[in-house]
Amino acid sequence: MDKITIDFWGFAITAEGFYGVLAASGLVMAIVIVLKVGRRRGT
Repeated sequence: MDKITIDFWGFAITAEGFYGVLAASGLVMAIVIVLKVGRRRGT
């Protein structure tokens, strides 16, 4: 049980570190795009 838990958290931390960067970058780009589109529409 402990071994599985350690492996799970080890994988989760690794995935979070890798996908976390992609998610953060994607989130920033999404916000920038929304702001640009919002400014074009005048909102």
